[in-house]
Amino acid sequence: MKKITKDIYWVGTEDRETKLFENMFELPFGVMYHAYFVDDEKTAVIDCVKDMTEDAFLSAVQAGLKGRDLDYIVLNHMEPDHSSAVLSLVERYPNARILCSAKAVAMLKNFYGIEKNVEVVKEGDTLSLGNNTLTWVMVPMVHWPESMMTYAVEQKVLFSTDAFGGFGIFESIFADEVTNEHRQSETVRYFANIVGKVSAIIDKTLARVLGLNLPIDVICPSHGLIWRGEGVAIILNEYIDLSQHRTKPKVTIAYSTMYGNNEESAKFLYETLRKENVEVTLYNLSETEKSFVVADIWQSQVVLLGAPAYYGGIHPKMRELLMKLEEGALINHTVGVFGNAAWSGGGVRGIESFLKENKIEMLSDSVEVMGWPTKEDQAALAKLAQSAVKALKQ
Repeated sequence: MKKITKDIYWVGTEDRETKLFENMFELPFGVMYHAYFVDDEKTAVIDCVKDMTEDAFLSAVQAGLKGRDLDYIVLNHMEPDHSSAVLSLVERYPNARILCSAKAVAMLKNFYGIEKNVEVVKEGDTLSLGNNTLTWVMVPMVHWPESMMTYAVEQKVLFSTDAFGGFGIFESIFADEVTNEHRQSETVRYFANIVGKVSAIIDKTLARVLGLNLPIDVICPSHGLIWRGEGVAIILNEYIDLSQHRTKPKVTIAYSTMYGNNEESAKFLYETLRKENVEVTLYNLSETEKSFVVADIWQSQVVLLGAPAYYGGIHPKMRELLMKLEEGALINHTVGVFGNAAWSGGGVRGIESFLKENKIEMLSDSVEVMGWPTKEDQAALAKLAQSAVKALKQ
């Protein structure tokens, strides 16, 4: 239990055991599940945690109550990593009234069989806890249809659900106390892979929430770090940049390879771009889990994608990446293509077809190598690299 502001405390948990977030994305630095306790004449818990970590959460809530009953449970979002501990919380405090959006009511029943003491709140509704007033902003599809944000009026605290969140466990829950080099990259990785699919909705929602002119001194998301003071503007600006697909003058090369031929082409492109003093990152899709690649691609102005043919189509590792990129990660990017034909071809053709179908701007200098790159192939790859450099300068 950690104090955030007067009357508001963190009662969240840390998860170092889960290896894959949503059973897909690696968690090398763990993940935090944030929940909050409001200590007032009426008591409230805002958000819950994943039930596998609920013991620490329940103990913290009990400590905050100091023998009192719990009056309210506010559920901003029904995804189980934020709600599954509600079952145990309700068992301990059966008189607590659960406040949620209208669309969350059916989810509570379907997920947990909870129907008793459930009350719907709407945008602009208010609830006095004594010294503190709660109000709500509905944010559907940020990133589930029932999502909402809670705002503590007097404390100027926004409980933002999955918006402004991130992966990782750090030396502090407060962003201004963190020096860890992974802070920003884990925020970007979370955005690009978890909420990036609805980035256009997030952009519009941010504009609407900011348009309400709510004074915000603290942002308390459901994952990642808590932002306060000058940090509020930092995370707001980061999210605006991400949601509007603002890129940086850098190149990301992502490739798959079976026997090293296509890897040779990828490395040649990488070294050629480095000689041009270009900021460039190289990813072997068999060695790096795709969420890290997607995060880097999200912010790169130019992307080079390479795959060998696989039974006349795209190698499966590249196909997996393309399926994730289709969610919007290539908006406002220029993409070049290279690959290895082996005996059939299809890798380059398949990537090109994907880019055309998704109306992605494409460099015209695609390169398909027949086996090990020859000097002629290297010349073609060098031309592709130069096209990438030219695209960076536009």
